[in-house]
Amino acid sequence: LIGFNILMLGMGYGLAATAGLSLKESIAIALEAGQQNGTVGITIAGIIAGAAVGFPEYAIPSGVYGLTMYAVAAPFVWWSRRQVAAEAEATS
Repeated sequence: LIGFNILMLGMGYGLAATAGLSLKESIAIALEAGQQNGTVGITIAGIIAGAAVGFPEYAIPSGVYGLTMYAVAAPFVWWSRRQVAAEAEATS
């Protein structure tokens, strides 16, 4: 799960940068790509299980992912804040 989150953060950032988006836009897309998967997984598990109420067993991996994604994203946020600050300093 941690590897998947790192992969999604990297892919989101890399694809956005390749598309020519700004640093801030690339960071935003990386975080969205890395973090929205937990919610999507829980929703799909509920649909597959037909559960109107509760937390189906299919959703447990997505729930764990949803908790670990913040721990994985924290170093990325720290790094990206330094990059934005360096960019701002370079342009002023």
